[in-house]
Amino acid sequence: MPPLSQSIETPSYLFHFSQGDRVDSAWQESYHAWAIQALQVSVPRRVVYNKYVSREHMGDLTGTYTTNAYADRGGFAIHTMWPVDNHEIIHLFGSTFGDAVALWSEGMAVAFTMNAPAGDFVAKWNGTPVHVRARQLQQAGRLVPIGDLLETRGFRRFDSDVTYPQAGSFVRYLLDTYGLGLWKQLYGKGGPNESASDLRTYFESVYGRAVDAVEAEWLAMIATQ
Repeated sequence: MPPLSQSIETPSYLFHFSQGDRVDSAWQESYHAWAIQALQVSVPRRVVYNKYVSREHMGDLTGTYTTNAYADRGGFAIHTMWPVDNHEIIHLFGSTFGDAVALWSEGMAVAFTMNAPAGDFVAKWNGTPVHVRARQLQQAGRLVPIGDLLETRGFRRFDSDVTYPQAGSFVRYLLDTYGLGLWKQLYGKGGPNESASDLRTYFESVYGRAVDAVEAEWLAMIATQ
C-alpha cells in the first residue's frame, strides 16, 4: 500500500495522504471554524488528518482494519477514508471537555454531522436527517430503549445502523432543547466505562429529570418528524 507521502499544512490541520489521492482542506478548515464555535471549545493544537484510500490501506498502515475512520485522542489525530470528516473531528473536540460513554460520544459526533460550510445545519445519518431516521426506526419497531444503551458495552451490542442515528437524534434533542452548557456538564461526568446506574444519576443531577422522562419527550418529538 502507498505511504502517506503527500502533505498539506493549513492553520488548523496537517493533512497526510498518498500520491494521487486528495483531501478538501478548504471545506475542513471551514467546518473546523464553525464547529469549535458551536461547541465553544479551544483546540490545543493542530489536528493531524491522515487520509487513506480504503480500509485495507488504513489497516496496512495503522493495524486497524475494522472501521472507515477513527479518532486518536492522545495524538490529536484522525484516521479516515474520507476527503472531509465531520464525525471523527467532533470526537477530538469532545475530548477537550470529557471522555464519555459511546452513547454520548457517538451521539454528539452524529449530532454534528452537518455540511456547515454549505449552510446546512441539519444533522444527518447517511444523508437522512437524524430525527427523520429515528422516526423511521421507531415506526419499524427497531429503536432500542435508551436505558439499554447507557453503558458502552450495551451500546456496542446493537446494530450500529440503529444506535448511531438514534444516539445522534437523542443528543441533538438534548442540545436543541436544553442547551450546550448542560450537555457539556453531562459529557464531562464519568468515563467511557461508567455504569448505567451512575449514568442515570449523573443525567438527573444535570437535567433535573430522569433520563427515561426525557427519552419520552424525545420519542414524542420524533413521532412528528
